Amino acid sequence: MNKKYMNFGFGLALCGVLTAFLLYGIYVVFAEENQQQIYEGTAEQESFSFAVKGQASFMNTQGEEIGTAQLEENANGVLIRINVSDLPGGYHAIHIHERGNCTPRYDDNTQADEAGTPVSYFSNAGSHLNPGEKEHGLLSEEGPHAGDLTNIHVSADGTVEAQLFNDRVTLQSDNRQGLANLLDDDGAALIIHSGADDYKTSPTGRVGDRLACAIIEGS
Repeated sequence: MNKKYMNFGFGLALCGVLTAFLLYGIYVVFAEENQQQIYEGTAEQESFSFAVKGQASFMNTQGEEIGTAQLEENANGVLIRINVSDLPGGYHAIHIHERGNCTPRYDDNTQADEAGTPVSYFSNAGSHLNPGEKEHGLLSEEGPHAGDLTNIHVSADGTVEAQLFNDRVTLQSDNRQGLANLLDDDGAALIIHSGADDYKTSPTGRVGDRLACAIIEGS
């Protein structure tokens, strides 16, 4: 056989081997990247599925249970899912208050001030959660309170389903980044008011009476 053709054949074979190695190397790189993406996606899903959670049951001034709240925290903040009935239709303020105490209610509202006027319902929940001593209102330049939330809208049938988000609070005990802890020693409560929040007027946004209260608990 001609030596020139032998060299040509050998060269072709060598090119084929080198090409195969190159393609294999590219395959390995892409396979590793794909595996890493799958791992990261799985880790993200696990992180979300193991988010810190809380719950609360709303009661009205008569002490009757009228709905629930489900809380879920991930790296971005706390999502609050509200499902409540037997409320007046329209827009209503809802805030996180500084103590997990929903008294007095109708059945234990026996206290009175010096003028003989009964105390306000759910007054033992205290003021808005505000450890940073901010001004009230999502539209306030000096605000908002840690417990300020957007208004909810109740349908004509008295029901409301809403999702609210708050990145100023936490359900975790380590209180990362100075966030307001909803599960500290005195707890916290969600309160629905008779009127809508104007998001700017201190100290409460002109929200009216307290209609419903829910103590936040871990789950």
